[in-house]
Amino acid sequence: MIENRLPYGPNSLLVRRFLQRLAALGAGTELEVVARYELVTKRDEFWVADSAVAILIGKSDRASDRDAIAGPLLQLVSKRLDSDAVANSDGVVLRPVAEPALAALLALMMSDLLQPDHFNVLFESFAQAIPIESLR
Repeated sequence: MIENRLPYGPNSLLVRRFLQRLAALGAGTELEVVARYELVTKRDEFWVADSAVAILIGKSDRASDRDAIAGPLLQLVSKRLDSDAVANSDGVVLRPVAEPALAALLALMMSDLLQPDHFNVLFESFAQAIPIESLR
């Protein structure tokens, strides 16, 4: 029997819509997202939420869903190279929006299991640029 599995788990529609909206963001909006992310990550609650989502991914057996997100995200955040881009250890050049986008994507992927306050802090950097209501 072939399993009809969604590529990013039960919240694949939210993830897909976010990726589409991320692809359409302008450079100015990306800079705003990155600036918010830098502020958010200075708060302990962000790191508590970050740990919580990692634990939930393991407990819910959604590591393959998390891994499936990496390819499309990598394509989106390495497409346009500019002076703010940074090469990672694999030599791939990533725009600064990569890290906040990953946090938001993981929050969306796990939104059915994640505590609302954890979701909110992980998605906070994109709350204005890509409101959650626009993804539903």
